Amino acid sequence: MSLVTAPLLLALAQTAWATVPDTYGQGSANLGLGSAATALANDPHAAYYNPAGLAQLKRPTLTMGGIVGDDRLQGFNNIVYDTDADGQLQDADGYPNSGPVGADYSVRGPDDVSLYTAGSQIGLAFPIFDQWLTSGGYRWLSNRRLTFGLSVYLPTATTMRLQMEDPQTPYYVMFRNRNNRFALYPAMGAKLMQGVYVGAGAQLKFQPTARIRISSYTTVESFPNDQGDEEIEVIITSEVDELVLDLKPAMSPNFGFLFKPAEFMTAFTGFNIPEGEAWWNVLEHTSIGYSYRGDWGTKTTANVTVLANGEVSFDGETLLLSSLLAEPIEIELKDLVSLYNPPQSTVGVATGFDFGADDRNELLVTLDFNKVYWSMFTETTTPYQEMSVEALTGSSVTIKVGSDVGAPGFNDTVNVRMGTSFARDWTGKKGPGNVFTTTFRGGYGFVPTPVPDQTGLTNYMDSDRHVVSAGVGLRFFPRSAPGPINIDLGGQYQQLVTRTVQKSADLVSDTDGDGDPDYARGYPLAGEITSAGSLWVATLGATFEFGHAKRAPERTEVDGLHGLVPAKDEPESAPPPGPDVVPSAPPTPETTPAPAPAPAPQAL
Repeated sequence: MSLVTAPLLLALAQTAWATVPDTYGQGSANLGLGSAATALANDPHAAYYNPAGLAQLKRPTLTMGGIVGDDRLQGFNNIVYDTDADGQLQDADGYPNSGPVGADYSVRGPDDVSLYTAGSQIGLAFPIFDQWLTSGGYRWLSNRRLTFGLSVYLPTATTMRLQMEDPQTPYYVMFRNRNNRFALYPAMGAKLMQGVYVGAGAQLKFQPTARIRISSYTTVESFPNDQGDEEIEVIITSEVDELVLDLKPAMSPNFGFLFKPAEFMTAFTGFNIPEGEAWWNVLEHTSIGYSYRGDWGTKTTANVTVLANGEVSFDGETLLLSSLLAEPIEIELKDLVSLYNPPQSTVGVATGFDFGADDRNELLVTLDFNKVYWSMFTETTTPYQEMSVEALTGSSVTIKVGSDVGAPGFNDTVNVRMGTSFARDWTGKKGPGNVFTTTFRGGYGFVPTPVPDQTGLTNYMDSDRHVVSAGVGLRFFPRSAPGPINIDLGGQYQQLVTRTVQKSADLVSDTDGDGDPDYARGYPLAGEITSAGSLWVATLGATFEFGHAKRAPERTEVDGLHGLVPAKDEPESAPPPGPDVVPSAPPTPETTPAPAPAPAPQAL
């Protein structure tokens, strides 16, 4: 039975972990900052980093880019496993079967194996309110901006790859399949008042449900060989009568908050902006952000029905298998969690200042503290199940599915990321044909591993990581373009700290009493196992802003307690009549003057 159903059962319990955005970042500019963008969130990829930041975008914005990279992870030597696929971990002489296991989980040479990364990163932001609804009864909405955003990562090779892992065979748990899983983050950001932004969104995922019906016919026959010994021939023929797989969409929530203290203070008309003060210069560049991303896991439910038919022949007697089992074998697997990524929360702060002639230079520093709840990490393989099927003879057939290796026992971690950028405005002017700004970026991060020392049966391999990033950007405004264009280049290098773990001596013992040591599957014959390696990516992207050429006259965005204040180029409405002012009588139809003719157009 296991020969028939195991491949299909395992195919339903595939696992992968955090995506390319979680590992490296989303967007060329953000990646160059070391992905420390929670308090910045000033492009369409705020839908991923902090949905509240979307409301900072006043005009439609589109960003597109590509990312490529390589993972160079160290493989493993002399690992005990069934090298000849005979179902045994030892050879005929009692020696353990062992061989190399590649870093990509393949049984191949011990050379470093590449896990290639290639994909597209796309972001979109579209303001719904603000300058789009500034008249009539909707005028009050014009300073309470609501922006829709979308952040997407799409692998070029495949939309999603699913691969089964055996937790006893060494593999890098943080890098399995993560380069081959698409990511989609729709979100909405709202500006509640000056300096106060909130946002909410989701991660798109799927929930598969499978129904499988298998018919098998087994023939077992005993016959004497040339040496006079009895040999048994087993022939199994199987057919999949029915295979139905449904993919239902599901969402995991994201939300965020962003606060800009200087912008908030200007909402009060009684506050005098201290022009030229250094502390105010810093405060104008300061923002505080918080974001939460829910866990991302695909729950799979599978119902497997196996119809066992066939015949067993011994000493001239034939027994039909269908007469042994009282009913078909029914296996129900519920809530198999695959593609799991735990929930995480991030607190970020950004600050900086302008300096130089006409304040045309800007220095910015960002810092993120990211807590990932890896203790919620669930089983990565088919859950261990043991069931009995009653036979007509009064006995029972025992079926075992999955591996009973215990919970992973991962630990929660706090990742620290920081970034800095220096921008130079070379013209000091605004508008088409005048904008020309260059930006240089850098970043560093430390990502501790959630995986405890693997001294027991399992071999989840991982190490602490040091992350170094760099990038450069160019902003310009062609006269024929509807808005400024940003071209950004980013790169990132991650180094895994070499980690060596001694395996428990209890994994080697003489379990059958034959005098030869027996080794657990996945045991390294050296008695220790080492993880090490590096990762790198490079990304190039372009961002396009629209609506600048046809924008409405600038307005003074002051709301909060005092409502919307008209801009200087808009006339104030007449004040209400005071106690000493006698309002004039409204004109009657007879006395209503005819409208004056329109003035002749003036030459510009």
